[in-house]
Amino acid sequence: MTSSPSKTSKPSEQVTLANMQHLSEGYVKAHLKDPSSAQFKNQRGVCGEVNSKNGFGGYTGFKRYIGASQSLVVVEGEHGLTDVEFAKLWEQACN
Repeated sequence: MTSSPSKTSKPSEQVTLANMQHLSEGYVKAHLKDPSSAQFKNQRGVCGEVNSKNGFGGYTGFKRYIGASQSLVVVEGEHGLTDVEFAKLWEQACN
């Protein structure tokens, strides 16, 4: 009996992806004013969207992020990058 190839990822690939996302979340949380308030969605690898509270206690709304390492966290609208510059980084790292 032969089995057909699965369209889903191998278990080891799923674990690796989950680990990568978990690490990326930690990198992004360390960057935030209120890490415990972080909400994540649309995660794929080191990219996703995060919503968290600002210094006034209000949520800022979901923003795209790239959380590649502790020293390389880029959040949309921050770090002095223009929208065009962030879009280029997002395209390279996340698509």
